Amino acid sequence: MNIHRILFQILLPHLLSYEIVSLSAFHLAAMTGHNDVLITFIDHDIPVDIGLQSGTTALHLASLAGKPETVGVLIDIYKAEINRKDNYGWTAVHYAATEGHLDVLHVLVAGGADVTLRDKDGTAAAFRANVNGHSDVVSYLIERGDPEMLNVDDNDDDDNELKRQSYHVILYFHRHGRGH
Repeated sequence: MNIHRILFQILLPHLLSYEIVSLSAFHLAAMTGHNDVLITFIDHDIPVDIGLQSGTTALHLASLAGKPETVGVLIDIYKAEINRKDNYGWTAVHYAATEGHLDVLHVLVAGGADVTLRDKDGTAAAFRANVNGHSDVVSYLIERGDPEMLNVDDNDDDDNELKRQSYHVILYFHRHGRGH
């Protein structure tokens, strides 16, 4: 597959859905799992936690792209800040959970990630995983956190009120399955 096709037809539209509008070679290496390139950058004094304009770090992008080996390199060898939030309050756990990357979540949790952190909308990663239909991820996160992670923190806007009202329905289906 042509690299330009990968970048312009697959990768960029996905990044834009997360409001990531610029990408450095360092961050691209993390997202594509090119650990040799990533390590070269870091060994030449690129800070491991350097963020894009959106606050998104290499760890966020590797988590978003489902690259557990890269996530491990960033955490274990280069000590990336595992619970660092981007400008929207998302952590690496939010990115991995939203995309359903259970293998990445295993690495993050083993590295000490806090699965209960909430973003600026008041939602935990388990809520984001549930909205995207990743029930295995929801179960994994709830086992390591708190069932209230499917709830939304109290905010006064209408969108969060709708999320709060649907909380009990979501929790019921999670606990009892969709067939009951």
